[in-house]
Amino acid sequence: MNPKNPDLSNAPLSFDLISGLWGMYFAIIGVRYVNPENIPATGAAIIAANHLTTIDPFGVGQPTERRVHFMAKKELFGSALSRLYMLSGNAFPVERGKMDLTAIKTALRILRGGQLLVIFPQGTRGGTDAKSGASFLALKAKVAVIPVGISLERNWFGARRFTFRYGAAIPATGSLEQHTSAVS
Repeated sequence: MNPKNPDLSNAPLSFDLISGLWGMYFAIIGVRYVNPENIPATGAAIIAANHLTTIDPFGVGQPTERRVHFMAKKELFGSALSRLYMLSGNAFPVERGKMDLTAIKTALRILRGGQLLVIFPQGTRGGTDAKSGASFLALKAKVAVIPVGISLERNWFGARRFTFRYGAAIPATGSLEQHTSAVS
């Protein structure tokens, strides 16, 4: 880890264990990763993906050796066990539908610390319209957004298979509206 950008993980060993278990699961079910080399090996970036299922967050971060951080809806932190899991998985809560200054400050601290931040711009599973939060953070922190398209496809014998497609980095330029449109 770069001493100028120390790892900001809540519980690094717990994250590594959780990520490793998810990695084994994804290997068993045959997840496909397309262009994962678009995730930067160093430095801050936002990984912005559409959101299909509850397992998307750890799938998005699997192709990188780096620990990723997640913005997750506040409701996922309700019970003690769920809160422990979410914090151990490098998630932090956001109150959706409003300007959550605590979440914004946490996200900017992560990005300014040279880390990777995963955001689902539609704000919910199955959403269609990207909200401007990922672009706002990218422009504010002056970091690129790596778009990820998650799809569920049928393989040759009819089973569903996840595919994660990583697009080229979208630089932090233009207006909020232009950037949000590029991320969508």
